[in-house]
Amino acid sequence: EVFKTWPGEWSDQADPKAPHEATRLNLAIDKAFHLLNWRPVWTFTETVHQTVRWYQAMNSPRGPEDTEVISFTRAQIVGYCRAAQKIELPWIHN
Repeated sequence: EVFKTWPGEWSDQADPKAPHEATRLNLAIDKAFHLLNWRPVWTFTETVHQTVRWYQAMNSPRGPEDTEVISFTRAQIVGYCRAAQKIELPWIHN
């Protein structure tokens, strides 16, 4: 999904002798959903796209301290909140 937004190549450089952590990693939203009435705002695809765009901005020659990069980050936060508002999530207020 990353390569749809940021073309390039990937090569596996993981240490084959390192412990495999995938069996220890579990991400489940059911507890947050039931206890906090939380649900994702963006789809997986949109989340990857927005994340890649943020990394591209952060890795620009201007760097993370540049006012354009800061403005871009803030605009992404506003976009996320607007998307949450559209699907009427309870934590977002006008």
